[in-house]
Amino acid sequence: MEERAYASEEALGRGRIVISSSPPATSPKQALRLAQAADAGKGYLAWEAPPLHGGFASSAEADLAHLGTILYTRLPVQLPRQWISQQQEGVFDGQGLWMIPLLERLFGPVHSIAVHSRCLLRTQHPTEDMGIAHIEFSAGTEGALEIHGLGENDSTAQVQLQTFGVQGVSRIECDLQEERRIALQRQYLGMQAQVADGQWHKPEDVVDAVTAARWLRQAARLGQRLYRRDKRQM
Repeated sequence: MEERAYASEEALGRGRIVISSSPPATSPKQALRLAQAADAGKGYLAWEAPPLHGGFASSAEADLAHLGTILYTRLPVQLPRQWISQQQEGVFDGQGLWMIPLLERLFGPVHSIAVHSRCLLRTQHPTEDMGIAHIEFSAGTEGALEIHGLGENDSTAQVQLQTFGVQGVSRIECDLQEERRIALQRQYLGMQAQVADGQWHKPEDVVDAVTAARWLRQAARLGQRLYRRDKRQM
């Protein structure tokens, strides 16, 4: 991961397009350094966030519009076991990067979060294979985030979103591997178009995403509920 961050920083300083597998940095501080390198060299930095770019988020937004006031939401994510063991990245490092931004896009800012996780996969470093979070949103909605790599079928990578509103229930799901293929193509073509048009944007969303993933891990490590003010200190 350190080598990946170093190579990304070098490329961004030369104005290159960098789409990183998650996470692009090991800490918010390192992510900020990448953003500063992109700023200095007018490089383009993004991270793989399939449900945000592949169409899942847009479909969910369309469904949620018919539910009225949102009462509760649940986001279960099932990952192939080999994704965790081969990359030696826990569920929060490997996939937690896009989950909080996805939920905040759909339900507004997260106010507080309490997380439980466990490390059963014995790799070179302790690796979380399961995490459960209870989330409170600033608008009053509550929700649960469940992510694990416990299935026997290593080819299964599935994301579901179940949302309960005063006017009904919404259920939407996707195959994460297919969503990833679509999203990467859309992300890269979108960034190429920005380059061609001479546009550029600061990669602040990458810093925010890395901070959110650290927020999840900190809440699990400390065993206590963390609030939005705590996220800013991660």
